[in-house]
Amino acid sequence: MGQPEDPEDVRIDLPAEATSAAEARAFVAAAVSRWGLEPPDALPLLTSEVVTNAVVHTESRWVQVRVQRTDGRVRVEVTDTSDVVPLIRKPDPESPGGFGMWLVAQLARDWGVDEIAEDGKVVWFELALAPT
Repeated sequence: MGQPEDPEDVRIDLPAEATSAAEARAFVAAAVSRWGLEPPDALPLLTSEVVTNAVVHTESRWVQVRVQRTDGRVRVEVTDTSDVVPLIRKPDPESPGGFGMWLVAQLARDWGVDEIAEDGKVVWFELALAPT
């Protein structure tokens, strides 16, 4: 028999397609709701940006989204099979789009990129949860 799922550490595999950002947003929001907490305002936006970055800027065929609750924070991780580290670009009125990771850097409590030896990377961010 498999181990029971930890409700404070859940994950989903999604195809690397444009529709996956919406699926990831719904999955992350549902996880936080199951904890009986209100999702932080920036959670849907940052989830979309990190998933979209993996879908658009890598050749991955899938992405994995992981949501964890730890020490008053929600941590979202997006794993893909590319070793290309996302770039942070400041918004430029003459070049719309492409600044999702800048938003992550501005709005997240913490964020980073962890390389997976020969298998890709994990881009993650953390947001504070409202005290209960």
